[in-house]
Amino acid sequence: VSAPGELRGGNSEVLSAPMTTGGELRITTLRKTGEVVNSGDVVVEFDPTDQEYRLQQAEADLAEAKLKVEQAQAQAQAQLEEDTYSIASAEHQVHLAELDVRRNPILSAIQARQNDLALKAAQDRLSQIRQDIGSRKATNQAAVEVQAAGVGRADVEVATAKKNLAALTLRAHGAGYVALKQNTQTNIFMEGMSLPDFQPGDAVRAGMAIAEIPDLHNWAITATIGELDRGHLALGQKVDVTVIALPGRAFH
Repeated sequence: VSAPGELRGGNSEVLSAPMTTGGELRITTLRKTGEVVNSGDVVVEFDPTDQEYRLQQAEADLAEAKLKVEQAQAQAQAQLEEDTYSIASAEHQVHLAELDVRRNPILSAIQARQNDLALKAAQDRLSQIRQDIGSRKATNQAAVEVQAAGVGRADVEVATAKKNLAALTLRAHGAGYVALKQNTQTNIFMEGMSLPDFQPGDAVRAGMAIAEIPDLHNWAITATIGELDRGHLALGQKVDVTVIALPGRAFH
């Protein structure tokens, strides 16, 4: 009994278009069927134009977010310096008013009363400045934290864009050979013809399998046996195998 068959490597690794980018992708680089590859070798590359643009946008947003943090910090620092001067001035006014009050025993009742009122006003102003400074400090800190959160979001967007860009390059995870898949969404197809394999320039959807990388250590042979020959076969019979690509050699 003889039959044509197919010899393929085992433990196939399937390389598929990345799901993270979404939308349609166009193949720019693609290995040919039968090419031997090692771990880490590039097998498929997709057009990165869209993802590069998104990365540039994300990096620009990150730079802007960092600038806003710097501006918020600078504003908070300027306000702190202004408040420090204000409170020092108010404390000085209180100190002067206290000195005037000490002179009350030798002054007229009206002058003494005016000094007491001036001291109370200076103390109230100092208390109000301290209260205002506490409120402004909390407000400025909240503003800085809001801008810092924007930096965190922008960092995530940059990391995601870099990850999506890297996903456009499919590499072999182990040694083997390339076996391209058929392009099931091609428009060029006639009855009786087999579907063409993927090739550079083809557009693919996210998640579509582009190629397989069977390893070179495990092999599987498949053959189709005619129904009339079925009765001539038994489990355990020896098989002789010849491979078109290896003329003159036989395997048993």
